[in-house]
Amino acid sequence: MNVNDSDPLVSVIMPVYNAELFLHEAIRSILDQSYRNIEFIIINDGSTDKSVDIIKLFLSDDDRIIFINRNNKGMVQSLNEAIFISKGKYIARMDADDISLNGRINKQVEFLELNPSIDVLGCDYFLIDSSGIIKGMVNVPKTNNEIFMTLCNSVPFAHPSVMIRKTIFDQHKYNESYVEDYWLWASCFNGSNFANLSDTLFLYRHNYGLSFSDKKRIEMLDEEKSVNKFFFDKYIREIGDLILKSETVDSFTSQGMANIFLRSNSYFIMSKLIKKPKFISKFIFYILRMYVRNLYWKIQK
Repeated sequence: MNVNDSDPLVSVIMPVYNAELFLHEAIRSILDQSYRNIEFIIINDGSTDKSVDIIKLFLSDDDRIIFINRNNKGMVQSLNEAIFISKGKYIARMDADDISLNGRINKQVEFLELNPSIDVLGCDYFLIDSSGIIKGMVNVPKTNNEIFMTLCNSVPFAHPSVMIRKTIFDQHKYNESYVEDYWLWASCFNGSNFANLSDTLFLYRHNYGLSFSDKKRIEMLDEEKSVNKFFFDKYIREIGDLILKSETVDSFTSQGMANIFLRSNSYFIMSKLIKKPKFISKFIFYILRMYVRNLYWKIQK
């Protein structure tokens, strides 16, 4: 990847599909960032509502926006298309129904510039509802061990809150999947190249219950199992060592261990798990919670 001095340092990429209710606020939250050296690639992915009209309101006022308006191809295609045309050293994800708090881009750029070994950077975030009311705060895993163990179960970031070093996409891309971000993280993680800021820099409008049908949720669970297996196979020795070295009974490690227990047939991993008796209570709690969750969706299926 060649980056010219005249190129923006950050390419913010945002797919849009029928997001008229929240789009104005999402766009404004990027354009009003204290960090200015950006390009803002917005791809309208065949919206049938007023999303295009809203985007056009901003075009004449800010030449940092690159607008692509086309037929629907899906979010993964939109992400890969935006990355392909991007000029920045860093890719900042953004969704059309979320809000980046002022200072997000600046703090992420500062961290990545000072830490060249980190390729993907997230942050803590608030969960908000459709009215923008804060419903809770999410503290993402901070230490490398916490991030590692979280990947044994799920994602260590809110996807639209991350900033990614563009060189990652020289070897990886988003693949068609209901868990496209989990696949990407599991593929590009090298054991120590992820980090999360302790700052709360994002408002995440997580409409999980409204945006997925039962069929899609079941397919998501199946995809998660596939990512789990891929990640366990890739890092089986390292996971075993982390389990043995874990001293704190934190939720990230406990959830990762519980999912390993449910998903892995590896005697090597099981032999490490049984040597951590102090994790038993939390371990059993998360095993039961995951088992009930999986059982519920199996019944739905």
